[in-house]
Amino acid sequence: MARCGVEQNIKYFDRATENKLYYLSLLERAKKRDPDAVLKLALCWYHGTYTVRDEMKGLYYLEMADMLGADIPSAYYIFMGEERRFGTFFEKDTEKALLYYRKAADKGQEFAYECIGDIYYESDPADYEKAYLCYMTPENKSPDALYKLGEMYRMGLYVEQNIKKALEYYRETINTGYTIDDHYILAEKRLRELEAV
Repeated sequence: MARCGVEQNIKYFDRATENKLYYLSLLERAKKRDPDAVLKLALCWYHGTYTVRDEMKGLYYLEMADMLGADIPSAYYIFMGEERRFGTFFEKDTEKALLYYRKAADKGQEFAYECIGDIYYESDPADYEKAYLCYMTPENKSPDALYKLGEMYRMGLYVEQNIKKALEYYRETINTGYTIDDHYILAEKRLRELEAV
């Protein structure tokens, strides 16, 4: 019995040592500006793999990996865009946020179109034309985008005011089935208001 426990401890020690060596090798390669190592190190910090989780450090190294030309998965471009858009760890930077969202969109990340559209829709002053074009992309069928298209038609923002079209977009928002989404709830409310008139 004791022998099995010793073997398990050795296996655990070997795995822990192996993980530590891997992490240290990434650090060494990252010092030499190896894009793949910088990306893997970023993901280690971002997720707390082989090291203590540090999202800020992870995002910093993701940006560095991007500058070095690493092949960053689209979802991480969304995280980078969100960080630059809302400024949790770093200073808000709308231009960088747009850059990262566009890179995510180029890699097929549908949510990126909604994020880009939201920046234009919510900017001061708003750029409803650009927001409209982002929301109208075939890839973008999120409740948020559909609801905002309804709002644009209801109020005549960039498009000619058209209540019938607004109602169509509110119904489409509801038909997505995302019942816990804020825009689903808002679309139901708008639909009731406009159908009561």
